[in-house]
Amino acid sequence: MTKPDGWEWLNELPDEWRPPQELEVPTSDPGANLAIRLLSDERLGHDVRVLLGQWIAERSLLTLWFMGDSGGAWVNLRREAELAILDSNHQHAVYDAWISRSGLAEALQGAVRALATARGAEPQ
Repeated sequence: MTKPDGWEWLNELPDEWRPPQELEVPTSDPGANLAIRLLSDERLGHDVRVLLGQWIAERSLLTLWFMGDSGGAWVNLRREAELAILDSNHQHAVYDAWISRSGLAEALQGAVRALATARGAEPQ
């Protein structure tokens, strides 16, 4: 598809993960819905729940950082798209680890590190 002048960078973005239908509710945020499902999973140990809490916090901290960095408006569309894809790809990794019941702690740790690094910080 041809892009208007100045929008060629859209061709450079990797494909974004498309969450399964089960993550479309109860909110419009698949990451929040995944967190809700994980919190509802009684099989998860407290160590994983701590990582889950850190992941939830890092997702919010990244949004706050970006909003503050852009003067309260989402003016940098390229950076916004890159961060959305980063978050989406980590949601995918967390979801896959949860479904396969393998590597969930590692997937959450990776997501926490990546989101913190994206805002130039150390994970909380």
